[in-house]
Amino acid sequence: MTTQSQLSPQVVRPTDPVRTIVTRFVATVGVGESLASVAESLAADEIGAVVVETPYGPVGVLSERDVVRLVATGADLRTVEAGDAMSPELIWAEEHDSITAVAHSMIDYGIRHMPVMRDHKIVGIVSMRDVFAVLTGVKTR
Repeated sequence: MTTQSQLSPQVVRPTDPVRTIVTRFVATVGVGESLASVAESLAADEIGAVVVETPYGPVGVLSERDVVRLVATGADLRTVEAGDAMSPELIWAEEHDSITAVAHSMIDYGIRHMPVMRDHKIVGIVSMRDVFAVLTGVKTR
């Protein structure tokens, strides 16, 4: 027998931890990967950002907006590396941070994608769209 609670989707509140809305698939690229390759990955995976990593861990986020800015300046995407084009400071959330706190951080830092960490390891990524869907109560996907 199926109960109503099994059929109803879980209600997510702004005070809930960000882990409740995180996307578990996190696309990553190496610091030396070309922007041409990154752009292909963004398009193929239909995502807005990738996490840039070194052998020691994540060091930044590279978004489609970053790629577009370089295209607008005439940069050769085959020669520019991810490490040179990424946001210079990695801003992340802890998985227990509230969705509201993450929204404030995204606004404060002017970012649209934020990795979510547990014990210094990425467990997911959250986008402005994910956060705004909770804050407004509007389903976006």
